Amino acid sequence: MQLIEGSSPIFLSEAVGIDMTTAPRFTPAVLDAAGHIDPVLFRSIFGGFPAGVTVVTTVDAAGLPIGVTVSAVMSLSLEPPQLVVALDSAKYTMRAIEHRGSFGVNFLGDRQHEIADRFARPATDKFAGIAWDPGPALACPVFRDVRAFAECRVERLVRSGDHTLIIGRLLSGGVDDGSGLVYCDRRYRSLADLAHLDGIDNTEVQA
Repeated sequence: MQLIEGSSPIFLSEAVGIDMTTAPRFTPAVLDAAGHIDPVLFRSIFGGFPAGVTVVTTVDAAGLPIGVTVSAVMSLSLEPPQLVVALDSAKYTMRAIEHRGSFGVNFLGDRQHEIADRFARPATDKFAGIAWDPGPALACPVFRDVRAFAECRVERLVRSGDHTLIIGRLLSGGVDDGSGLVYCDRRYRSLADLAHLDGIDNTEVQA
C-alpha cells in the first residue's frame, strides 16, 4: 500500500486499475474483545487449501511406538536437509518427541486414508494391525507402503500459541511410487481428484 502524507491510502487494486466492484467480496473478520477470531472461520479459511497427509511417529519412554496424523508439514532447508512439523503442544506424541529427540514422518499414499483416520483419533493402541518397521537411522516407526518417509533428529522447538514447531534434520528417508494422500474441504482426496488441474503447466519452479 502506497501512502503519501496528507492523502488517502492508495491500494494495489487502484494502482493497477482493477475494478473492485466486480471482484469477489468477503465478509471481513472482526476480532472479539479478547483479540480472537472465530475458530470456525479460522478453520474455514484453511479448509479449502489442499494439504498433504502424514503420520508423525516416535517411540515413548516405555519403548512403545506412538504417532498422530499431521497435515502441517513442510520442507525448510536443503542444506542442511530440514523440515518443519507443527504439532499440538498438548499431544502425548509431542511430549514424547521432545523427550526422545527424534521423530519420523510417514507421507501417506492416496489409499491410506484409514491409517490417517486411525491416527487422528485417540486410541489405546493405534499400531494394532499396522505393518511397520523401525527406521534405519533412528528406529522411528515407518509404515510399509507409504508414499515416502523421513527420519529426523530434533534440532529446535519453537512454541507459539497452542502449537509447537518442530524443526528436524533428516537423517534417513525414502520414496516409493504412487500418489500422496491429500486433505481438502474436510475430506481425504487423491491427486486424481484434482484432475482439473491437468491443464496447468507443471514445469518445475525454483523459488
